[in-house]
Amino acid sequence: MRDGRFSGAARIALGVMRPPSLAAKKEREQYLLRSFLDSAGLAAEVVDPDREAPDFVLQFEGRLVGLEVTEIFIANDGGPIEPRARESIGERIAKLARRRYEQLGGKPVHVTIGLTLGGELRDLNRSETAEKLARFLLTIDPKPNQYVAWEPSYDRDPLPPEVHYLHILGVPTWEMAHWYVPQSGWVAPLEEELLQAAIDEKSSKLRDYRLAAPECWLLLASEGWSASQLFDGLPELRPEAIRSPFDRTYFFSAFEKFVLQLTSRPT
Repeated sequence: MRDGRFSGAARIALGVMRPPSLAAKKEREQYLLRSFLDSAGLAAEVVDPDREAPDFVLQFEGRLVGLEVTEIFIANDGGPIEPRARESIGERIAKLARRRYEQLGGKPVHVTIGLTLGGELRDLNRSETAEKLARFLLTIDPKPNQYVAWEPSYDRDPLPPEVHYLHILGVPTWEMAHWYVPQSGWVAPLEEELLQAAIDEKSSKLRDYRLAAPECWLLLASEGWSASQLFDGLPELRPEAIRSPFDRTYFFSAFEKFVLQLTSRPT
């Protein structure tokens, strides 16, 4: 760790799933916004939290400001499937499996589902896999505080071969019952070109955003906990290399509490 930040080598295996309460898109945006405002020391109040274009309207220094949030992801880490696609598939399977398990009357369990990192994950039937996971966990039925580690035997296994392992812990309450798929990946450099591409994409909607508020900000954000957002080199970003038509444009890493104002138009 250096200056409170993990080095690239230390973060290779930090593919941790985001907190389950932040799974919904709007909840994620609200979390990122709150963390950004706190980290940046901006005293702004959300006056319209349920918008879509832009995502929020803020009251800031006596004026209304529209704020659009867009997350930045690693495009490709050299693997057969993009990190974000891999995470999305895993999240979907875990969510479906838990829901079905509860419908079948299962007891509270904390479950880690190890899935393949290969491209075959794209073709995996998610509903069928979730159903098999739910029914298999019912047969295990661990007692509270009982830990079970399962790996395939390749002899009439009950789960698809894309499921490499399960770690199961019986827990006393549903509040402790989390189902997730861990991820891992290499740290990627955060380059100005990636940020500029995201700005250019959002710029096409700026006219619509200004219908909600005459002043509009763009927040380029990274949670930084998942494999699809393991970026490094944040302090090396050059704000002067970025062009944006928004009144203010920020980059924010929630993991590192790092805020960088990229552009600010004259007012």
